[in-house]
Amino acid sequence: MDVPPLLPGHRSFDAVVFDLDGTLVDSHAVHRAALREVFARHGLSVPATAGEPEGIAFTDWAARLVHRGVLPRDLPMRELQQEIQRAVLGRLAQVREVPRVVAMARWAQGRVPTAVTTSSSRGTAQAILLATGLRGLFDVLITREQVMRGKPAPDLFLLAATVLGAVPARCLVFEDTESGLYAAGRAGMRAVDIRPHRSG
Repeated sequence: MDVPPLLPGHRSFDAVVFDLDGTLVDSHAVHRAALREVFARHGLSVPATAGEPEGIAFTDWAARLVHRGVLPRDLPMRELQQEIQRAVLGRLAQVREVPRVVAMARWAQGRVPTAVTTSSSRGTAQAILLATGLRGLFDVLITREQVMRGKPAPDLFLLAATVLGAVPARCLVFEDTESGLYAAGRAGMRAVDIRPHRSG
């Protein structure tokens, strides 16, 4: 197989780490719809200026909004998270792979160790990977529950490097959000912003 166009030149690396939502799969719209559905059910709304939890875990995002007074302090965080997960799982048929990034994952399989690092819960991530037929491409799945801090902290990426037995500086990351790219940089890893390559 030819070297995929997303590979930055011929620089060597010992492991490849992929974000999931928005990188390997086009799922942001599904997550947004699930969030709106669940919040509406609970009579909650979020101002547009608050942004959306793209690239960071729902619990981290919601905690920030609680701290800022945008969401109530008695927010049923665990209940909401579980409901959002169920809403996402009910929309799995709408999730599609991002062809150019998946091509890179297929190229890397068997050549170097590979990992998926995601701010999603393990149940949601596993379901998305299985529904899209991508789970078998990766050696490791690292999710938010496994680390103390989520993105933009580097913890997810550093744990992936440790599990893969790779030096962070020799890991290549594929990401699609500012928080994810920043986290990869803080981990000392090279990162490719896939946003210009998401279509086609």
